[in-house]
Amino acid sequence: MDELISFLRDWKELVGAVIGGVFSLFVALLVAYQARRSEEKTAATLLIGEFLRVNAMVNNAGSSGQDLEATPEQERHLLAERLCRFRVKLSPLFDASIARVMHCDVYLAATMTLASSFIRDTEPVIERLAEDVAALHRGEEPKRIDATIDSDIDVVTSGYKLIALHAKHSARLLQDLVLGAFPTWCKIRRRLSPSRPDQELFALLKRGSI
Repeated sequence: MDELISFLRDWKELVGAVIGGVFSLFVALLVAYQARRSEEKTAATLLIGEFLRVNAMVNNAGSSGQDLEATPEQERHLLAERLCRFRVKLSPLFDASIARVMHCDVYLAATMTLASSFIRDTEPVIERLAEDVAALHRGEEPKRIDATIDSDIDVVTSGYKLIALHAKHSARLLQDLVLGAFPTWCKIRRRLSPSRPDQELFALLKRGSI
């Protein structure tokens, strides 16, 4: 009898230790999950703001000061000039924030990565054009030849239209899949009955250009 009581006491202590360990592990995992979600939401909030700024820049450049009498070539030059005027500087945390939320969804990762890549590729081009525009405003001739300037204008005007589309879809997916309350449902709905924005994104990713 004494041996049975001693056996049960030892097992009770062992079971208590196991339960205590499992509970501690559960609490640690819960805290880690909540910390990760908090970091993801912070990153998503920053990215949404940045993508909306980029989208607004392109919309403002495309809508301000439109000249109905301008030729397509003149309008292209005016658009490039306005993009230089309205250009935005991205947050230093932009790339790190993208890395933080990329795992949330494959379509989100694709459109954000493309937006970021296009922005980074276009930034030095628009900086060069901004110097040319500034020289013209001072009444000076740009230091570069016209052919080089025209090539940069093509890159900027076509590139930023594509950037604006990816920025729009990135902001929408971040809102639904990272900040939204039902990200899993959004993914199921997209798979079973994709919305028009979803279909536009699928086509954009497949096409690769406007």
